[in-house]
Amino acid sequence: KTITSTLTGAAIVNGYPINTTTPVFGAMLGEKSLHTDDGRKRTVTVEHLLTMSSGLNCDDSDQESPGNEDRMQEQQEQPDWVQYTLDLGMIREPGEKSVYCSCNPNLLGGVLARTTGRWIPELFDELIARPMQFQHYAINLMPNGEGYMGGGTRLLPRDFLKLGQMMLDGGIWNGKQIVSRDWAERATSQQVTLDGHGYGYYWWIEKYPRGQDTLTAFFAGGNGGQIVMAIPQLDMVIEFFAGNYSDAVFLTLQREYVPKYIIPAAIK
Repeated sequence: KTITSTLTGAAIVNGYPINTTTPVFGAMLGEKSLHTDDGRKRTVTVEHLLTMSSGLNCDDSDQESPGNEDRMQEQQEQPDWVQYTLDLGMIREPGEKSVYCSCNPNLLGGVLARTTGRWIPELFDELIARPMQFQHYAINLMPNGEGYMGGGTRLLPRDFLKLGQMMLDGGIWNGKQIVSRDWAERATSQQVTLDGHGYGYYWWIEKYPRGQDTLTAFFAGGNGGQIVMAIPQLDMVIEFFAGNYSDAVFLTLQREYVPKYIIPAAIK
């Protein structure tokens, strides 16, 4: 999901016609969006997708939710998972509440494809992979052959680590502006609260005590414990690669290892 956020910021800095205020259904449906069955859909913006607050009937923690990722991927009727998401009903006002759901970033991938006119894997290769010197990577595809941006991108550890360093450095990698400094700051700052934690643009925000002060970190976390975390106050980027898939034990990395061992070792 963090890849989707980064690609959005990269598209903006490269002049493509998309920004945080872009109306999602307007971008995807054009004039047809004026006649959607629920007027709330017309007010969903890219920022709502970035903060998981679209209001769509979509919840990865609820197997009964129509927009649950597993439910969407297991159904056979609609191979276009972006269209599947567009067809979901609204259950709250956009921006009212953030609920973790992979349909949101995947729909954002659809908006990126539509506004840039590019196949998402090619756009990623041009704007992120090549300028950041990624060696090998893989992006999942939907059944219709379009890039799936709801998660599951595979990166080598050294390349995943570059994402955290680039954001820590204000969006710059080897002198090239991958995303704007403003984007890097907003994406990695708390915009909403999600599941009791701070959340930016698909970056989690964590706070750690340091004496009388608090250290604020931002991190990208994959299912299983693939984590790249930056702590700006320490000018430090940390990475874990683990395979504890769908097991809450992977939360141990950021909740215990970082505050108990890594931060104390760094500030001695």
